[in-house]
Amino acid sequence: LQRYGIPHQVTGGDALNELEELRLFHACLRAVVHPDDPLALVAALRSELFGLSDGALYAYRKAGGSFSFNQPLPEGMPAAYVEGFEDAFRRLKDYSLWISRLPCASACEKIASDLGLPALAAARPGGDMRAGSLGKALELLRGIPAKVNLIPFNEWPGAPYKRSSGNRIHAFADIIYNAGYASPIRTPRGEDIM
Repeated sequence: LQRYGIPHQVTGGDALNELEELRLFHACLRAVVHPDDPLALVAALRSELFGLSDGALYAYRKAGGSFSFNQPLPEGMPAAYVEGFEDAFRRLKDYSLWISRLPCASACEKIASDLGLPALAAARPGGDMRAGSLGKALELLRGIPAKVNLIPFNEWPGAPYKRSSGNRIHAFADIIYNAGYASPIRTPRGEDIM
């Protein structure tokens, strides 16, 4: 139908499971949410999203680099590879920040856009359907219900942290609620024994 320009809509099927752009997106998200997993990071860096070659990865490791985007680049890094690693690590840090501060669907949409996944999908054969499937996958995230249970910190003698004030806890709960998520404040247990 697409080849003949006939308007249509696909429902059902397993097209999402076969979408290469979702595999790339998954590789990137896995590296972001598992920052201490060097295999996840290498998989993302080697993908077409970041395009770092095996030679670049080898040079990075040989120079003493640690496969964590939260670590600084090693001093002895060949200059030809520095820009690629700086760009990839900066973006992965941004994505980690977006995931921690935005609702899931919003963060995923922003990351997919920054990676250029919608344009990549549209540029490939069957682009209309690929880009539409990617958009549908991101839209499905909006329907996932979630809530955030807030549990005030239980202080103990010598604890390195202090409990936030009630006003501050309620203000934070309001921020989460205004982002579209239920955020009940739970009563901490164990206060009676302190």
